[in-house]
Amino acid sequence: MDSYRNSDARPPIMQGSPPAMVPPRLDWDRPPWNRWAFQHIREILPTAEVWRGTGHRHRLE
Repeated sequence: MDSYRNSDARPPIMQGSPPAMVPPRLDWDRPPWNRWAFQHIREILPTAEVWRGTGHRHRLE
């Protein structure tokens, strides 16, 4: 059983699902965007890996 709606082309809703997350530039660290943002920080801000060296750890005071 076909209706006229089934023969129509599908609307372009949710293509590329899930849609790309784009948090606001100034509010990336606030809810509701912060949960996603802290897990994808390298996609938002420039970052660099910091080598801790080969020595012993020291307690921060």
